[in-house]
Amino acid sequence: MIYILIFFVSIAVLASVVLVSLIVNRFLRSIKKLQGAALRVSEGAFSLRLDDISSYNEINDVGLAFNMMIDQVKKSRKEIEQKVEKQTQSLVKNKTDLENQQKAILNILEDVEEEKAGSTRLAGELEKFRLAVDNASDHIVITDLDGIVIHANKAVERITGYSLDSIIGQKAGKLWGGLMGKPFYDKLWKTIKKDKKIFTGEIKNRRKGGEEYVAEVSISPVLDSKKNVQFFLGIERDISERKEAEDQVRKVLNDMQEQAQVLAGEKAKDEALLENIGDGIISTNQDGVVTMVNNAALEMLKYDEKDVIEKSVMDVINIVDEKDKPINMAHHPMVLALSTGEKTTTPLGTTYYYVRKDGTKFAAGITVTPFVWQGKIVGTILVFRDITVEKEIDQMKTEFVSLASHQLRTPLSTINWYAEMLLSGDAGKITKDQKEYLQEIYTGNQRMVELVNSLLNVSRIELGTFAVDPEPTDMKEMAESVFGELKPQIAEKGIQITKKYDKKIGKISLDTKLMRIVFQNLLTNAVKYTGEKGEIGLEIKRRAKDIMVTVSDNGFGIPKKQQAQIFTKMFRADNVKAKDTTGTGLGLYIIKSIIEQSASGKIWFESQENKGTTFYFTIPLTGMVKKEGSKALT
Repeated sequence: MIYILIFFVSIAVLASVVLVSLIVNRFLRSIKKLQGAALRVSEGAFSLRLDDISSYNEINDVGLAFNMMIDQVKKSRKEIEQKVEKQTQSLVKNKTDLENQQKAILNILEDVEEEKAGSTRLAGELEKFRLAVDNASDHIVITDLDGIVIHANKAVERITGYSLDSIIGQKAGKLWGGLMGKPFYDKLWKTIKKDKKIFTGEIKNRRKGGEEYVAEVSISPVLDSKKNVQFFLGIERDISERKEAEDQVRKVLNDMQEQAQVLAGEKAKDEALLENIGDGIISTNQDGVVTMVNNAALEMLKYDEKDVIEKSVMDVINIVDEKDKPINMAHHPMVLALSTGEKTTTPLGTTYYYVRKDGTKFAAGITVTPFVWQGKIVGTILVFRDITVEKEIDQMKTEFVSLASHQLRTPLSTINWYAEMLLSGDAGKITKDQKEYLQEIYTGNQRMVELVNSLLNVSRIELGTFAVDPEPTDMKEMAESVFGELKPQIAEKGIQITKKYDKKIGKISLDTKLMRIVFQNLLTNAVKYTGEKGEIGLEIKRRAKDIMVTVSDNGFGIPKKQQAQIFTKMFRADNVKAKDTTGTGLGLYIIKSIIEQSASGKIWFESQENKGTTFYFTIPLTGMVKKEGSKALT
């Protein structure tokens, strides 16, 4: 029984537990549902509703209360959102206003900075302007409308002599002006004050010291935006020196005009002279191109002006030698003048012929003078003349001299032979007086023989009949040989000889007879025209293209006024004729012809009277050119 009771009690307890468990489980489900709804509401699901969450009224009441709470929360939330939105809008508006205010302030600050920078720049520019005005070389004043000076620069004080303190507050020009007439000042004030224009002109002022000066004046009215004059700016420049310079220039121009008229007259005369002169004259530039030709040249050459102007004179006008062969361009007078810068003439003993346009020719005496400007050759003047008649006369004269010389040699030889016999006693004993007379005859006869030989040499040179037969020659040995011949005269005068021979000379192709004549003439003259205890020097030097020989002495020298004639025939300087009556005056003419004709060399000299003379001559390294001839020089 007890067991049955226990059994039923156990079942009752178990049933109670199950029932309680079901009740609790259902209650918990409602609670979980309520919990889930609360969670969703917290996430913002305000539209959620709890309906019949439980069969229990209490739970449902809780659900209803939960729904009411959700509605209240939703309503509060909406009110809060509206307030927040309203507050946010207010904040946004305030922020926008603040930002606008900040922007406005920043803009104002930027404007202030720009204005400040502009003011600084303006101040700097104004300071520069003030410094420029104060240090300007021109006289600058600023005046008010009545002309009272309110500012003046340093130049005003320097130019007028008045201090700035005495100028400021005074009427402009009162201290230094007032020298112009009333009409001038009336026009000035009308221009700047009434017409409101710039006045310019020249004005005469007076410095504090009383000195008057001329100034160039410019007065400008300074206007405001309404075109009203605010003040005047006056600038003056002292032009006294310029006016003086202008006067000088004007004077110079007047003088130049007068000179131009004189030059025009002289030019007209020169042109008339060129047109009427008998010699042919051709002017060229530095390239030998013809720039001017006179009528005489055109007539002699049978050319028209258009044939030669702006053409190369060497291309248009042909020069040939006596054998009708064109001359070597290296020997062309124009080429020599342009290349050496020295006056060039037809070589002695040589005849050049100009070929006319029609093919005929005529013997021409040619001189080409380079025109040098500032050390540069800028052109030449070619002067030539027809020497056909002179050539014929000179030919006849030379032939006569040659014939006469030949005829004279025989009796002179006879006189020389008999005089030697008598002097040696072959014809019997002679007295002392007779011997003196015979000696004079013999000496005079020797001079005649020397003259005749020189005349024969000249005639052979001018006729072109002398032969040139070159062979390897040692110039040093030749010079020493001539010195040996002159040893007695050198010893008698006690002359000191200085020699300088280049070791690189070697042997040169020379005609020994001709070269010996050159050495004999130069060294004999040096000994003859040098006083006792004098000095003579000889130098033979090899150069790049030639051999240069120098013969110097400290003897009598050659007068400057006669130096241009020294190589002409029969010329002897006045100072040596007074000291030595012997001499033919042909020696230098002969050696110049030998050097120029046989070797295309050059000879020149430097001399100063009573101090000595130095002769120079050059022979090309190629030596002399062989030439056939009927006679040799002696």
